Amino acid sequence: MIVKMTSSQPSLDNSTPNSTPKSISEILVLRSQWEHLVSDYKLKDYNGTIDNLKWFIKYGLRSNSLRPHFGKAIEIANEIVNEVSKYETANISSIHGQAK
Repeated sequence: MIVKMTSSQPSLDNSTPNSTPKSISEILVLRSQWEHLVSDYKLKDYNGTIDNLKWFIKYGLRSNSLRPHFGKAIEIANEIVNEVSKYETANISSIHGQAK
């Protein structure tokens, strides 16, 4: 029997290097899916803001790890946070590029 070991603490970084960023509409669809999945979870706040997604990734395990679809909810939260950070990095780089 093969047992896959997993980390007890979810990670904020599940990004794929050099991947093409998702569109805003794709990110919003993911956010809607996440909000639906966690509607019965114990959360600080139920809105799919970046701060709430980061809180869920860091602390959501405590009260929600045994709830249905917890793994998928963590996966979606990580994906959204990573996608938004790609946009933030790209926008910061373009701002600095214009200041010549």
